[in-house]
Amino acid sequence: MNNFEILPPIHCETGTVRNILHYFGVDYSEAMIFGIGEGMDFGSPRLVKFSGIRVIACRCWQGTIMTTFFKKIGAKVYYKRYPFLNKEKAIRDMDALLEKNIPVGILTEVSSLSFIQAEQRFFFNGHSVLVIGKEGDHYLAVDNFEPRESLKTISHEEMLTTRFNLHIPPICGNIYYLKEAPKQQFDMRKTLVGSIRKVCWRMLHHPLSFEGVRAMRGMSKVVRAYRDKEFDDRDRKFFIHIYRMLEIGSGGAGYRFLYADFLDEAAAILQCDELKEAANLLRDAGSIWRVVALSSAHLATRQVDADTRRAEVDTVADHFLLAADKETEVFTKLENCMKRMSI
Repeated sequence: MNNFEILPPIHCETGTVRNILHYFGVDYSEAMIFGIGEGMDFGSPRLVKFSGIRVIACRCWQGTIMTTFFKKIGAKVYYKRYPFLNKEKAIRDMDALLEKNIPVGILTEVSSLSFIQAEQRFFFNGHSVLVIGKEGDHYLAVDNFEPRESLKTISHEEMLTTRFNLHIPPICGNIYYLKEAPKQQFDMRKTLVGSIRKVCWRMLHHPLSFEGVRAMRGMSKVVRAYRDKEFDDRDRKFFIHIYRMLEIGSGGAGYRFLYADFLDEAAAILQCDELKEAANLLRDAGSIWRVVALSSAHLATRQVDADTRRAEVDTVADHFLLAADKETEVFTKLENCMKRMSI
């Protein structure tokens, strides 16, 4: 794939999908991939731990954007996992696809990728990378870490390490790819309305308390419990985890801005100005999440007196509630708009 044209990816999964499709001559924006892929979410399941700390996710489960999007546009995606002890077969299968000039999406663990600057590495399972070729024992890959417009290199040994581990979520050599461009025609209007309705249901009406706006309000209570604690290392790890998940982990709260861009694109197709209004409100929510991230970083990295710590904890907890209120407004507006939409 010497003539592979890199479209600099913004986020890992949507950027990988966009580059795969572009290679086959089909173009969608990352915003449209994220929106049709129903990626918008907020979740914080109590029992799922990330490095021993309760998980926070600002998007749906890794891999579901890709599978949902490809299904809705009628593309036949091939997705494969491997037994943990069958690492070499996973490598051989990937090599065979590359020899046929088929780009391959893989899931990796961030801290074991040497092309990422040391200060940006932390343990995170499920980072999507697009492999487009091989030179000797090194693979050529497209990735959303800077510089985004340049190919990265991954050694054979690094591939074995980064593609296999049993942490949460476990990755076992996962690959996904297309053999050809999607041929099936689909109703874009119906697809957009259905995707937006699904996200509204998830954010507003999901029966589980650790999903959607209810999860944001629940996290406010969790954070508020730290108000009168004398912080130890574990407490600081909790707040640096919030920062990482909002600013780095799998796109973080930046997906609010991406979904807002999707709503702008959808507004033109559906001829509905209310979607543009919702998009602007969602950008306001994205700004609220940035305050949560910044204040969490302060709590994790600065030594402060008790009064300052209480004020900073209150800021984080209050802004979880503000984000919940703002996103309730956004998705209620979208839900009402979609109810009036004929498909």
